Parts: sequence; structure tokens; C-alpha cells
Amino acid sequence: MAQKPTGKDAKKQAGAAMGASGMALSARGLAVVLAVALFIDRSAAIGTLAPRIGDMRFNVLQVFVFWADFLAAGFYICALWDLGAVFSRLKRGDPFGPAMVRGLRGGGGFLAAGALAALLFAPNLAWYAGVPLEPDTLELKIVHTTFLFIGVAFLMLARKGARLKSELDAFI
Repeated sequence: MAQKPTGKDAKKQAGAAMGASGMALSARGLAVVLAVALFIDRSAAIGTLAPRIGDMRFNVLQVFVFWADFLAAGFYICALWDLGAVFSRLKRGDPFGPAMVRGLRGGGGFLAAGALAALLFAPNLAWYAGVPLEPDTLELKIVHTTFLFIGVAFLMLARKGARLKSELDAFI
């Protein structure tokens, strides 16, 4: 049975726990604020679409592409929410337990999905539909590519961490 830390070690662990708890609340609170702000922004911007009289297909596809372009940001906000769960698990001292692995998988999966939506789905859908979409700058493409690799790294970390945790539990 592990002994409880005393003295400076106990203070360090308590400080780390408070920091992780604050990060969890900050991540989830920020996710809610960003989701509301993004929805309000996109709802106001839908009025800027230019429908074509008598071209129902174009008009429907234009609205679909408009909201599909919103997918990447939505996935990133979901990743932020799931990573908030990771911070709360760190506070509880549950390294690579089932909830921690779920949070890492969810955060990584949402980051990767958002990056793929931004890099592939929305631009190709806009091209197919013939709907103009503002092209991403090189800087944004670099950001999305970085998020893709960070997401894949989180997925790999979750898989490896779960494997190590089960080996450690089997050893003990």
C-alpha cells in the first residue's frame, strides 16, 4: 500500500491538483463560451449568402457548405471539452485509467476530425457544389495540419497509456 506524501511533497501534489482542477474548469468553460460565440457569429453571417433565384440546388448546397465549413471549429471545441476531462482526471491522480484514456481518445479524435474537415471535407465539398468558399491561408493550413498530428499523438498516447496501465495492474 502506498504511503501518503508528507511535507513538501504533499504541498506540491495539492498545488498540482488545484492547477489541474482549474485547468479542467477553464477548458470546459472556454469550450462553452467559444461554442456560443461561434454559433452566434455563424448565425449572423448566414445572412451574407447570395442565393440564386430559381436555382434550388445551388441554394441548398450553399447553405450546406456554409455549415460544413463550421465543422472544424465544432470538432475543436469538442476536443477542448474532452481535454477538460483529462485535466480533471489528473487532479484525481488517475493516470491512464479508463476515463483518462477516454478523454485522450476523444480529444485526439476530435482534433484529428476537425483538421480533416478543414483540410479535406469543406474545401472539396465546396468545389464539388460549385459554391465559393474563402480559401484558407497557408498559416491556417499549417495550424490544421499541426492539430491533425497532435490529435494522432493523443490517440497513440491513449493507446500506449492504456496498455502500460493494464501491464502495471497485471504486475501488481
